[in-house]
Amino acid sequence: MANLNRIVMGVASVTAALAIGYIMQSGSNSHPQLANIKPQPASTQRLALNDIKLTVAPPTVEEDPAIVPDQDDPIRHAAATPQLDVEPIADNPVLDMPATACDPVMTVAPMPAAMVELKLVACLPDQRVTIHHNGMMFSDVTDDRGSLTVRVPALSQIAVFIADFGNGDGAVAHTTVPDLADFERAVLQWRGAEGMHIHAMEYGAEFGQDGHVWADAPGTADLALAGQGGFLTELGDRQGPEDYRAEVYTFPSGHAARGGGIAFSVDVEVTADNCDREIGAEALQLSTDGSPLQVRELVLSMPQCDARGDFLVLNNLLQDLKIASN
Repeated sequence: MANLNRIVMGVASVTAALAIGYIMQSGSNSHPQLANIKPQPASTQRLALNDIKLTVAPPTVEEDPAIVPDQDDPIRHAAATPQLDVEPIADNPVLDMPATACDPVMTVAPMPAAMVELKLVACLPDQRVTIHHNGMMFSDVTDDRGSLTVRVPALSQIAVFIADFGNGDGAVAHTTVPDLADFERAVLQWRGAEGMHIHAMEYGAEFGQDGHVWADAPGTADLALAGQGGFLTELGDRQGPEDYRAEVYTFPSGHAARGGGIAFSVDVEVTADNCDREIGAEALQLSTDGSPLQVRELVLSMPQCDARGDFLVLNNLLQDLKIASN
């Protein structure tokens, strides 16, 4: 196993000071022992991570951590995406307005595993578009005919989707997702450089074993529908350097074949695009217990560029799950 460099950081949030540790690991083939976050019970928390120091000593929490001031970062705007009051949505005059021949038109339809198939048609070929849904957002690109089709994990039972082309053009659509209450969802979203990943360790799985669900082993919706395990959905076009991206882990807690635990971690690779700078991200979590969508914002000061290829591993940014058998 590669030698580990330990990192010490200061942490602050608007609700409480949180003790957060993470470690930097060289290489990508081994998985280190993870440090812990002990979140306070709150539906929304903002985390500011800065003042990283490389040291061989065990990690400690800096005193008097600095709170990152409010600024116009796009991820925070994503969290503030309005939770639309959709009870009277059928009578909403904006949604019922007829479209002209070249107005973008979007339709959404429920699919198995609480997914939604989104279809967008516009007279805008090869055009970048940002999709908003219940605080989650991701960027994609229409094809040469101005169309886009993508499957999106729903985060609300009455699911409203907004397409924004950034030039005044856009579209809105909605649908009902009747089976959402059977599924747990964990979302990691960010803007810009590659290198962030959710790792879900199902039923005590170790790194690289069966039950370790992540981008390189995403699982399938069919297995989830059979109650056998979770699956990962990647959202967003991976070519634009400033695009919005998201990973969504889904687990069928409503019909799981067996009980047990699921442990989450998030890792961030140090790359040429993100080294020696601050990066922002958000974690969203939807539970089957009926609680509101949990949102946590993260601001992370990345190490110097000579650490390229190493990984920062954050434990408990997402809350671990306890699954009861059905």
